[in-house]
Amino acid sequence: MQALAREKLLSALLALGEVVTTYKKDSTRFVAAYFKWLEEAEESLGPLRLPLLGLIQSQKGQLLAIEDGLLPPQVQTEGSSVRKRQRAAAAALIDTMSTTLQNKLDTIDRQFDDARDKLAQCLAVLVGQQADFLNGLEADNAGVNRAWDAMQGIRELGPVLNYLTGKLPRADREYCLHEVLLNALG
Repeated sequence: MQALAREKLLSALLALGEVVTTYKKDSTRFVAAYFKWLEEAEESLGPLRLPLLGLIQSQKGQLLAIEDGLLPPQVQTEGSSVRKRQRAAAAALIDTMSTTLQNKLDTIDRQFDDARDKLAQCLAVLVGQQADFLNGLEADNAGVNRAWDAMQGIRELGPVLNYLTGKLPRADREYCLHEVLLNALG
């Protein structure tokens, strides 16, 4: 489940860069582009039920409230037009959103670091026993399944694999093993 959240968060963060490019190219569309990004991020991340959704909804509300004269505390453009206040607020809100997305990605990566290390060690043991195991192996679903099954066939790896099975859902475990295989084959 964390693997899916990681990929969706990464996609959202990359799409946020496109919003910033909109500000550079056409600042009149910037607030609308950011509001659209917020709606798309909310729709994409909604099924995952992440606490981040509260921040997304809050930012949507803040952008809308500027039209009624409510200015977020981090925006210092009093007396200017509504459009300028909205652009300034959106720029400040993007900074908050970007930091929050990056922090969540870092948290997931730290959770996966231990699993990737253990899986890399297991793969090293497997290759130590079957020197030609990686020959012809692809880093796809079949390759991930083949590597997992082969590692399970090594008795000494049983405790580590049981630990990983208990700690991570299957999708997250396969995601980490996929990354380990990409590194090993690359």
